[in-house]
Amino acid sequence: MDEETIVDQIRSRNFNLRKDFDSIKRSSKHSNVVMIVDEIIKEMGKYSRCLEEKNKICTGTKKEDMKIWSFREVRKADPESLQSVLLYISGKLGEEVNREKEMIKDLNQDYVKKYVEAMDKLRIDVEYLYHNLVEKQL
Repeated sequence: MDEETIVDQIRSRNFNLRKDFDSIKRSSKHSNVVMIVDEIIKEMGKYSRCLEEKNKICTGTKKEDMKIWSFREVRKADPESLQSVLLYISGKLGEEVNREKEMIKDLNQDYVKKYVEAMDKLRIDVEYLYHNLVEKQL
């Protein structure tokens, strides 16, 4: 696959994930869920625009990966449960990052690799949010 096709596919998948997350946000009556999901959607939109414009994304410092998504799968988010929503988003982002890494393995475009790194950092940030807001409170 050529670079343009890969970028188009990644942007389309980003759009579909944002649409999925937006449906969770719209169906929730929980203000924290709405606020957190909205911020995640905004970040993903920013990443998509950078990919379209071929700009490198500055990901900042990446935290240690807890890989919560790989052992706490949520297939359908409960929009009234912050725990469920964060685990669902983490899982979806984790699956997407794995797909994207496979798609770009032979692509030598730094801006695309930075996009994938940013998406993975976003997943890790969501997992830390889950850990700090949910697990520490148990």
